[in-house]
Amino acid sequence: MVNRLKEKLMRGETTYGIWITTSSTDIAEALSMLDFDWMLIDMEHAPLTIGDVHRIMQVIDEDRVTPIVRVPWNDFVQIKQVLDVGAMGIMVPWINNRRQAEEAVRAIRYPPRGIRGYGPRRAAKYGLKLKEYLENVEKDLMLIAQIETREAYENINEIIMVDGVDALFIGPYDLATSLGHIGNPQHREVQEVINGILKTC
Repeated sequence: MVNRLKEKLMRGETTYGIWITTSSTDIAEALSMLDFDWMLIDMEHAPLTIGDVHRIMQVIDEDRVTPIVRVPWNDFVQIKQVLDVGAMGIMVPWINNRRQAEEAVRAIRYPPRGIRGYGPRRAAKYGLKLKEYLENVEKDLMLIAQIETREAYENINEIIMVDGVDALFIGPYDLATSLGHIGNPQHREVQEVINGILKTC
């Protein structure tokens, strides 16, 4: 288990990826053969089940592309399930404060640091690479917190200080809605907030 996306980001490199919103394994497999750094499987806004995610994971060429899953909510059961089927990164929507960020970190970590239940199944190649998985999981897993509300912006300094949050992802449309400019992420106030987040990071 090597998270090449995380390694590239730590070196300050620009990365490129693609979003998967369909359950088609043919499409997922074909896209994973291209020169993307990451592939994000969207369970929040796409009608994908854990079964769909499992099947997509089985066809992705993980030596070429890092699989990330955006879960529907900051829920430790959902997070545990997508990790067990092989996600190397988790994107969690609606992280608004330090407490919620800490909850997400605990959800992806095994005790004593977290509350993730033990049962990696496919993630550890069904036990064939269990030792390797357990040795590397702490450093290789990646947590991306979505910033998409006024509250999150106001708490951005405490969110980025949470140990275990590896990256932020700005949700411009929900952020615009939260700021009173629904459907208009190009509004001056929204752009000012986005620039403020970028400067803080």
